[in-house]
Amino acid sequence: IRGLVYYTQEDYTQAVDDFTQAITIKPGYMIAYYNRATAYLARREFEQALADYNEALTLDPDYAFSYYGRGRVYQLTDRNDEAIVDFRMFLSLSNDTYWRQQAQERLTELGAE
Repeated sequence: IRGLVYYTQEDYTQAVDDFTQAITIKPGYMIAYYNRATAYLARREFEQALADYNEALTLDPDYAFSYYGRGRVYQLTDRNDEAIVDFRMFLSLSNDTYWRQQAQERLTELGAE
């Protein structure tokens, strides 16, 4: 939880450190991988973010927000076809109105749908 506090305060370095500690204590803790990936994304450390989103999806392939986050990494690194696949997967898994709208906007930006 402390890592989330650091994240909301935009202290992404401390957030990454806390999520790393959580993963060290509990290696299969999917949400810690997801949260660390999101902090890496905020730091624009795309390879690290991608690795953690992939691990989060290995641990829970139905967690929609990992697809959204990974889609953003792909979009920001010009891997547009992969981004489209992930945003569509997010839409198939999530009922969250706000984030569905965000995913639709990303797809429009990418020229899909």
